[in-house]
Formats: sequence, C-alpha cells, structure tokens
Amino acid sequence: MRKKVSRITLNQKLMSSQPTIRLPVKRVVEGLVLYPDRSQLKLEYPDLKDEDIRKILDFTTRSLDHEIAVLEAA
Repeated sequence: MRKKVSRITLNQKLMSSQPTIRLPVKRVVEGLVLYPDRSQLKLEYPDLKDEDIRKILDFTTRSLDHEIAVLEAA
C-alpha cells in the first residue's frame, strides 16, 4: 500500500502540471543540489519550511520506485 504524501499537489492550470509544494518540487530538489547548506536554500526561498523539504525528498524517493534509470558504467 502506498503512503499518501500530503502537501504536494498537482494542478493542471499551474506550473505545467508539475508537482508543487509552494514551489515546483523539481526546483527545490535542484536547489538542494545547488545549495547543500539548507540555510542558503532558505535564503533563496524564505517560505520553504523544513517539513516541506522532508515531504519533497519523500515524494522524490517514492517516485523513483516507478522509474528505471539507465546509468553509465563508471
């Protein structure tokens, strides 16, 4: 049984149907890569809460369950 991830929404009229939580999920994940120190990320997006980040990371890992990624050999 899949656990529902609350606070993340899809709206066909906003953000091209991307999953969002105040901001597009993709933008927050990109921000986590760009700003590994969360305080820097929060300076960029002051409305973003720690709980939002946790929900986004939970949503992202759950969505990977359905994706097959082709990785290059090291």
